[in-house]
Amino acid sequence: MDARAPQIPRSLDDWLTKGARFGLIAKGVVYALIGILAIQAALGSARRVGGSKEAVQYLGSQPFGQALLVVVGIGLFAYAAWNFIMAVGDTENEGTGAMGIVKRLGFAASGVVNAAVAVTALQLALGSNGEEGGAKTWAARVMHQPFGHWLLGALGVVVIGVAVGQFYLAYTKRFLEKLDTASMSEKVRRAVTRMGQAGYASRGVVFPIIGGALVSAALTHDPSEAKGMGEALHTVAASTHGKILLLVVAAGLLAYGAFTVALAKYRRVRIDIAVPLPGR
Repeated sequence: MDARAPQIPRSLDDWLTKGARFGLIAKGVVYALIGILAIQAALGSARRVGGSKEAVQYLGSQPFGQALLVVVGIGLFAYAAWNFIMAVGDTENEGTGAMGIVKRLGFAASGVVNAAVAVTALQLALGSNGEEGGAKTWAARVMHQPFGHWLLGALGVVVIGVAVGQFYLAYTKRFLEKLDTASMSEKVRRAVTRMGQAGYASRGVVFPIIGGALVSAALTHDPSEAKGMGEALHTVAASTHGKILLLVVAAGLLAYGAFTVALAKYRRVRIDIAVPLPGR
């Protein structure tokens, strides 16, 4: 007899699935805005590149901005919850091998990051400046925990590992395995594939900068070394041929945003949570 039965009610499973899809749309909107702002910066029409916080600030400055921030904030919380389900429940069947653990830790890290962005969005909606969500602030908080420097360094290594995985996905197109490609037309399939490849490759450029900065912060015991998405993009812009590279990476992030919105329709979402029976 299955020691994990009974399963959660079907109605709750449906709501969690809808929440995951809604969360994918919210995440896609944020990534698309990050890409748009970075393109503007590369073309000289914006002062500097920005990350998630700047993206939600920009969203809040639009007509009905407060309502949009609330919607995106709720969506990002839903997306974070799905990531925690994937990490703890292993609903993606990643397993307990070394690579599986790295992937599941990546899900958990994504959950934490998106929950933090959700908090920032809701703070801005309520009139706060959202100052509490920066990478340096979170790095400092982690460092103040027991074994915090080790935890921060480990998180940096996980982010670097995830970055390698992004390039792997872009090259092999294995992300298509989690999509319902049978329901796509050939034209849509090609578009989704190209957007996914461009998006994962761009994340593969940015994530090592973020991960390396976290490792550096842990080694130096200096949380100011930590970098978020915006600071990583600034590092790209400051490199040799930075404007061109930033434009390419930004276009990829915009493509990733569109790809993530497409995932809301075509991603196969599994929420297989079982409730342990007492005494089992």
